[in-house]
Amino acid sequence: MGYWKRAGVPWSPREILARLGLDLLVRFESEGSAALLREVDQTFDFVFIDGDHSAPGVYRDAAGVLGHLTDGAIVVLHDFYPQGRPIWDGEPALPGTSAAAARLEREVRGLAIRPVVRLPWPTKKGTNLTSLAVMTRQAEGDGRTFD
Repeated sequence: MGYWKRAGVPWSPREILARLGLDLLVRFESEGSAALLREVDQTFDFVFIDGDHSAPGVYRDAAGVLGHLTDGAIVVLHDFYPQGRPIWDGEPALPGTSAAAARLEREVRGLAIRPVVRLPWPTKKGTNLTSLAVMTRQAEGDGRTFD
């Protein structure tokens, strides 16, 4: 059962986009990113990474997508626990995303990965905390993001 059903949402994310007339603008992928990025010769405006939560898996996904981004693209990482620490009481942290982020920031010039921390709506356990992070990359010599 999809998370959206457990959360009481009557439609899948794909169906919501279709109802809004946005389904032709979004592409859902569930195969591994390495295989997908080998097959496509296109760029993306928005990428949401929520796959293999191991440090090597997140590193592969995030580093692999860098060459496929438009200027001003947004990359969001899910299950980002800053310094590998829990966000919500009683729930363990998944350290892979933050470990991969630290490695990427060391290796890729101009790359920054920052936690979102709070959202303006309720999330889990009566909080507005989130495990999302945004990855940005400043192009050489200017203020644009993602070259």
